[in-house]
Amino acid sequence: MKLTIAREYARKMRKNPTPAEAVFWEKFRAKRIVRYRLRRQHIFQYRDDWNNMSCFIVDFYWPQKDLVIEIDGKYHDTDKQTMADEERDRILMESFGKRVARFSNEQVLGNWAAVENRVLGLMG
Repeated sequence: MKLTIAREYARKMRKNPTPAEAVFWEKFRAKRIVRYRLRRQHIFQYRDDWNNMSCFIVDFYWPQKDLVIEIDGKYHDTDKQTMADEERDRILMESFGKRVARFSNEQVLGNWAAVENRVLGLMG
């Protein structure tokens, strides 16, 4: 994805979050639970295997803790998307030095306490 397209798409996703993303944002935004500022629909730009500039958008990102949070819907249950997610996680960890945690929509909407505890544990 090109950066200009990613910026436009990220703006649209911020304006129209999924229900699970809206809950996560509401609970963690504006330093209500932790003292660090949370970014949503954050763009990471990198060079792909063919040395072209590429980028992708993560759901949530705490720069101060090098922590990326992804909230996955049913779309992520396919083998193809699982492989793509694993590749993105690898890039985030190896190229950017970020830690990645993934939660399903169901976890965020149905078991918030467990999600919150895991995130707070990752925050250290």
